[in-house]
Amino acid sequence: MRTTAEHRLLPLPDGRTLVELAMTQSGPLAGPIGWLYGELFRRYLRMEADGLRRRCEQG
Repeated sequence: MRTTAEHRLLPLPDGRTLVELAMTQSGPLAGPIGWLYGELFRRYLRMEADGLRRRCEQG
């Protein structure tokens, strides 16, 4: 199984930046692993996004 994570920084017209976090999985075990651990992966991505937001808002 292969897991690839991405951080995308997208400039917005008003000068702010939108951050997108994405994770993709491929290979023969991607389906079963996604089914078993998908919620955990989503929780980790949410924690990362929340931490990044807090840090950016500190200035």
